[in-house]
Amino acid sequence: MIPELPPELRTKLHYDPDNAKAALENEQREISALNVQRAAELAQSKLSESQEKQYQAAVELWQKSLATIKGKIQQITEDGIFLYRENDTHPVFIKHADPGGYVDGDIVSIQAAPCAAYQYGNVRGSGSTVRAFDAAPPPRPTPEEKK
Repeated sequence: MIPELPPELRTKLHYDPDNAKAALENEQREISALNVQRAAELAQSKLSESQEKQYQAAVELWQKSLATIKGKIQQITEDGIFLYRENDTHPVFIKHADPGGYVDGDIVSIQAAPCAAYQYGNVRGSGSTVRAFDAAPPPRPTPEEKK
């Protein structure tokens, strides 16, 4: 805002102190709104970076815990594969395993990480629990989870 203009210059430039003050206040509001928006974008960016680091750490931990599971396929289900490992009398379940053209009875070798036990209903109608492994890495956070 210009402090004081001579009257002839005010007339020539159509200067109105009230309009000048209103324009200045409007500009300051716009700058303030932009600063708030930039701060929010920066915070979201830092959150995304943090989530990406957490995801990378989870993948690294998953990779370190991978084991090679070798055995004979007992059954392929929608959830994964039941198989018997060599010299083992109890089946194990491999979640998220790609059947890849295998059929019951095939010998396979799958890399998977230990995970929570798998519970299922058996043919006699009772529940059973077996040791389980997961062949899929941790899921990447979706955009909805990042917000």
